[in-house]
Amino acid sequence: MPGLLIATLKGPVLADAVEQVLTATAYELGMAVLAGLHIEASAEAIALTATDRYRLSTRTLVPARPAEQAWAGTVDGDDLRAAVADIRRSALVRVEAVPHGIWLRMSEREDRYCRTLPEGFPDHRLMLDSLDEVTTRVTISKDLLLRVLEEHPDEHVVLHITDHSMNIRSPNDEHSGIPLSATATGEALQIRFEMTTLYPAVSTAIGPEVMLDLRGHDGPVTIRSADRGDLTTLAMPIELDH
Repeated sequence: MPGLLIATLKGPVLADAVEQVLTATAYELGMAVLAGLHIEASAEAIALTATDRYRLSTRTLVPARPAEQAWAGTVDGDDLRAAVADIRRSALVRVEAVPHGIWLRMSEREDRYCRTLPEGFPDHRLMLDSLDEVTTRVTISKDLLLRVLEEHPDEHVVLHITDHSMNIRSPNDEHSGIPLSATATGEALQIRFEMTTLYPAVSTAIGPEVMLDLRGHDGPVTIRSADRGDLTTLAMPIELDH
């Protein structure tokens, strides 16, 4: 029996979005919802969101065909990962909601069922709407930044941002580091991250340049493509003296 149509999407686009957003999931005892992908569907768009409480990634897609009605639910992340290969090889995927799950309908492949999770998803809309104003904005080459992060020897990384560059150093190294050419506006600042928080947020950004919108040394940082804003990640810093 067919379910409620919540979106028809291009398979390769949906597969990429699922993989990008699922990097922000986590497995924590008693919080199964953090391992899921939250879906919000309307006639105009379908939004995919995941969070591990230190990162929040969200991507909005325009459906090839609109939803029959608005729908929201959190889908099991492991079920979606198992379906990604089939999704990517399908020209179009119909996403249908049924009680306790969704069906991914693919014309040339076997349909895939993914469970929905009963727990409520964190109120990410409230958090996004209540973000402080951006105080510093940095635009930098994504490949350059990733290369330096990959070679960084410490599990923590400090970004020192000035007018014309971003210096990357270890927390205990106050006077040296690796200067990277960047375009920066706003206040100079230092901010510290866990490598496991910052690296995935940068690596999943779309496009050759990544933009960081910072809100002081202790506020969440918005990381997205400099020229395409449909994938956005929030990354939480840690205290400089952590």
